[in-house]
Amino acid sequence: MADLKIIENELVPVYETDKGVKVVNGRDLHRALESKQDFSTWVKKRLSECDAVENEDFDRFHKKMEANNATMIDYIIKLDRATLPHPLSKMLLP
Repeated sequence: MADLKIIENELVPVYETDKGVKVVNGRDLHRALESKQDFSTWVKKRLSECDAVENEDFDRFHKKMEANNATMIDYIIKLDRATLPHPLSKMLLP
């Protein structure tokens, strides 16, 4: 995730990987949509509904939190997967 560079910073920031793939951070999307559902449940449900494949349509990154030693999981989702007219477009619904 450190290799991402921001290329658009509108409602949801769009990043570009070192391979030129446009992606969004699932947490940014969840926050922008103001979903009332907790992030973990929301993102897993949305990705499952559209049969998204890990390491193909999205990647998960585990981050150790220093304050409480918990692990936070970030989801980096390919922009084309997040915006095509298929079940993942439900991500636009809270």
